[in-house]
Amino acid sequence: MRTKEMEGQPYARPDYPLAWAKPYGAGRVWFNAMGHREDGWETDYFQAMLTGAFRWTAGQVEAELTPNLMQVAPKADELPPR
Repeated sequence: MRTKEMEGQPYARPDYPLAWAKPYGAGRVWFNAMGHREDGWETDYFQAMLTGAFRWTAGQVEAELTPNLMQVAPKADELPPR
């Protein structure tokens, strides 16, 4: 979700993941960096993602978690030039 305030050099970078999940030992790890603004919490897709993530971390549902970073964001590790 990009807004008009998200312009300029700091935002001139390739796509990178804002949310991910993975099994870790006997547990489950989920990360999300999308909840910084109040209006984001009100969207249906964000609420659906939270519900799904909570259910997955609690072991109530299973999910396909094949690593795919290089397919969906192949330049995620590149930062914009200074």
